[in-house]
Amino acid sequence: GAGHNDVELYNQYLDRLKHFVSVELVN
Repeated sequence: GAGHNDVELYNQYLDRLKHFVSVELVN
């Protein structure tokens, strides 16, 4: 139960991190 939720949160974190990095590189 909790393990699956952690994976979901981790995936969301990675997506935000990738987006942040791409925006920083463009700017």
